[in-house]
Amino acid sequence: MKKGNFLPALLPLFAVCALTMAGCGAAPDKTYDRNGIAFSYPADWRVTEEEDYGDGGYYLCVEKNGFDSSGLVMITCLDREYSSPEVYTDALLENLREKPQFEDIVVTPAVAGTYGNYPAQVVTYTMSVMGIMPHTGSVWLFETEDVFVAVVEQQADKDNVENAKGFGTIEGTLTIK
Repeated sequence: MKKGNFLPALLPLFAVCALTMAGCGAAPDKTYDRNGIAFSYPADWRVTEEEDYGDGGYYLCVEKNGFDSSGLVMITCLDREYSSPEVYTDALLENLREKPQFEDIVVTPAVAGTYGNYPAQVVTYTMSVMGIMPHTGSVWLFETEDVFVAVVEQQADKDNVENAKGFGTIEGTLTIK
């Protein structure tokens, strides 16, 4: 049996493997563009709820896919005649407090910030789900010329790193028309 250098014979195999792996990148982001709300979101997230309030506004929810995932973004646009930041925040937090699975809810006062390109007020909250899983949420509140907008981001604390891309993609691309 003749001894030799097998490297030249293996080069085509390495090339095929490299090309195959190069095509296995992450799926492209999805785009949402309806009812005056537009943004991009990762392919492993999905729109799970939508509700048209007629002339009064619009609501949608985007969640990270997976049984053990906790990333959630709710976007609500309401006619400024029907709501204000304070009314919305109070209603949201009251809704959370009424659900028995949410415990130990602690809310921080609103502070100035920005959500994407929008000057906003942000209220943060922490809570426990069924007494065992700590969660954190942020309620971003801002107004455009026509509507009041609330964006809620919520997640289990253990998923903070995993959800950062999804939250950042939505925030970085959100436009209210």
